[in-house]
Amino acid sequence: MPKPAKTHLHDLKLKLTQGVFYLLFLAIILRLFYIQIIRHPQYIALAESQHWQRREIPAVRGRILSSDHYPLAANLKAYDLYLITKDFSTKEKNDSAIDELAKIFTSRGIWEIDPDLDTPEKIINEKKEQLKNSLLDENTHWLLTEKQIPEETKKVIEEKFNGVFFERHDRRYYPEGNLAAHVLGFVGANTAGEDQGYFGVEGYYNGDLAGKPGWISLEKDALGHPIPIGGYVISQAVNGRDLILTLNRELQFLLEKKLTEGVEKYGAKSGTFILLEPDSGKILAMGNIPTYRPDHRENTPNLAIAQNYEPGSVLKTVVMSAGLQEKVVAPSTTFECLGPLTIQSHQIRTWNNKYHGTESMTEILQHSCNVGAAWLSQQIGLKRYLKYVHAYQLGEKTGIDLEGEAAGIVKPAQDWQEIDLATAAFGQGISVTPIQLAAIFAAIANDGVKMKPFVVEKFKLNSQEITVQPKIAKKVLTRETALALQEMLQKVVEKGEFKWFVEQAGLDKFSLAGKTGTAQIPKEGHYDPHKTNVTFVGFTPVEQPKFVLLVKLEEPSTSTYSADTAVPLWLEMAKELVIYFGISPK
Repeated sequence: MPKPAKTHLHDLKLKLTQGVFYLLFLAIILRLFYIQIIRHPQYIALAESQHWQRREIPAVRGRILSSDHYPLAANLKAYDLYLITKDFSTKEKNDSAIDELAKIFTSRGIWEIDPDLDTPEKIINEKKEQLKNSLLDENTHWLLTEKQIPEETKKVIEEKFNGVFFERHDRRYYPEGNLAAHVLGFVGANTAGEDQGYFGVEGYYNGDLAGKPGWISLEKDALGHPIPIGGYVISQAVNGRDLILTLNRELQFLLEKKLTEGVEKYGAKSGTFILLEPDSGKILAMGNIPTYRPDHRENTPNLAIAQNYEPGSVLKTVVMSAGLQEKVVAPSTTFECLGPLTIQSHQIRTWNNKYHGTESMTEILQHSCNVGAAWLSQQIGLKRYLKYVHAYQLGEKTGIDLEGEAAGIVKPAQDWQEIDLATAAFGQGISVTPIQLAAIFAAIANDGVKMKPFVVEKFKLNSQEITVQPKIAKKVLTRETALALQEMLQKVVEKGEFKWFVEQAGLDKFSLAGKTGTAQIPKEGHYDPHKTNVTFVGFTPVEQPKFVLLVKLEEPSTSTYSADTAVPLWLEMAKELVIYFGISPK
């Protein structure tokens, strides 16, 4: 017998009610699962934050030392100053605390005011007004006033004021001022307000130098005060490592001084030098003018590694490397230099429009003959030429351990035309960095083996030291080819266009090898004949080179030629270096 309609309706309501209860029960279970399992870590952290006070223990940043273990970057004790707004006053209670604090900040250089750019009184009054308004804010209980107060200033403030407290926050300090500034880099604040290294060693090795901060958690009462007999948990900070550089402090100082004098003497826009050890890749000295003070945190790029430029004839070493290694030519191979060479309707001329007749490959380098270099590139061909461009690792970073390195500019093979090959042979249409050029000559000096350049020799933490081993970057040439090229570059110095300068410097009794480069600077699709980059790279003694030295000047005004500018400056530096290294005359 069928159930009455009322009974069916009752059953349906009952099932719906049960379903709702089941859903509610399931929702409660899911909510509990979410709270107790999924959100468990967050709620534990929230509970702990109400009962525990956690403070960071800063790690001490590692020092940067020269090769003789002298600190180039270290730390000074410094403090962040906080004012407790309701208690801040002078201890005598009869002076304006803000006025007194302003006097201290101004007299001790905490407030940096440039009298040439600012109106000092106006700036000081504005700063005082800002401070006063902050102290009057009822919602402010304590106020961070200034960062990195020196130890001596801290003592003065503590003696004079009530309602102040300090938190230690060491300040980066560079004892030698701007010495090796571009190698060191600097420390500034990141977006989170934390110390971070930028550029150079400070940037590249920031993780090693910074260390890892620790923390301490103290149990606190309902008012937020630490409980004297309460519990605590501590995780010690791991201090940063000290870094010992390959940089020779004495040579760095000497070459920076010489470069400064040279930039001024030749009216150059900028200057760069690199001194490296060819058989290891160690950077013994590196610098640029203009420079800066690292503790002033200026963003001045390290031109030695960051400036892409067309170097000119100094790059003839690459096309000559290819010609000799591929046995297309020998040093004595000749060609006829009778006039301009026409390629794709372009005329390749010598730098002085003088032509040399029958000319050997060695004489191409001695005369710095663009026509000869372009002719040689035609004999080699694009594929083999680019093989050596890439073997010398042009168009890619050397991997030097400094932040901010550029890679140079080498076009993809499919974009090259015949004229591009010809001009690249004498250093136009292809861009390199000074460190790439120095590394090319170091490879030639090191019997064809290219070493990876580096500046950090040791990592030190407490009593433990880790020494960085030199690394082979590439075997570019056979020893036979390298020796032939060394001899050719020696004849460039002994019999080339600047032989007179070598004699005047008193270095004609030493075996020197090297090559000049003078390149017009490209400006909006053409080359400016009145503005050049001039470079000289050389090494000595040729038989067993102690160093490779690169000198580059940007836009010298006294002469546009490297033989008149970069060469005499290089010789001035080399004269001091042969004495320092104890190099004997040949």
